[in-house]
Amino acid sequence: MKKKEFNKWKEISKNGKVRFILQYGILYQGIPLGLVIVFVQAIRDEGIVVVFNDWISVASCIMIGIIYGVLLGTIYGTVQWSVNRKKWLK
Repeated sequence: MKKKEFNKWKEISKNGKVRFILQYGILYQGIPLGLVIVFVQAIRDEGIVVVFNDWISVASCIMIGIIYGVLLGTIYGTVQWSVNRKKWLK
């Protein structure tokens, strides 16, 4: 880990693991990825006109995307925390 990365991780890790997972895992990675996955899947299955024609379809895609995002983001954030922590401890 380079000195710049070391100092950045030192500041990030001060806020704690839960905040890191919430901010970097769920908010920055998980929710956007979950929304993209759900919308792409819905468009592929039903077509773009059908998905965006009905607000219930859009709302359900957003809700499912957020649920996927929270799950994926939690996994991603936990793994990233562990990887960065191991690098920082070396």
